[in-house]
Amino acid sequence: LIIPSLQVNMRAGELPEPWTHTWLTADGTPIDITGFAVAASWRANDEGDTETRAGIVVSGADGTARHTWQAGDLNQPGIISGEMTVTGGGLILARPFQVIILAHRSGD
Repeated sequence: LIIPSLQVNMRAGELPEPWTHTWLTADGTPIDITGFAVAASWRANDEGDTETRAGIVVSGADGTARHTWQAGDLNQPGIISGEMTVTGGGLILARPFQVIILAHRSGD
């Protein structure tokens, strides 16, 4: 069982707050991700093409990265499933997420 570290319920067309995640070892020590590449990848309703957007390292030494949603990323109702990954130094670290998009905003 994989439990997403981000789970958001929202209306289509809304943008959630940027998602910040900190990678830690099993004992809670931050994993240094200085110089790593950050990306978020997802698919809507387990169909269609995978969308990928670059993210940023917020604090490499603290293991913290961020993905900021863009207009148009979350326009269709359904379930968006994906992961944020940081890659570098021979490591690939991934954290799953899920966004449940309810209906369109009223007036749309």
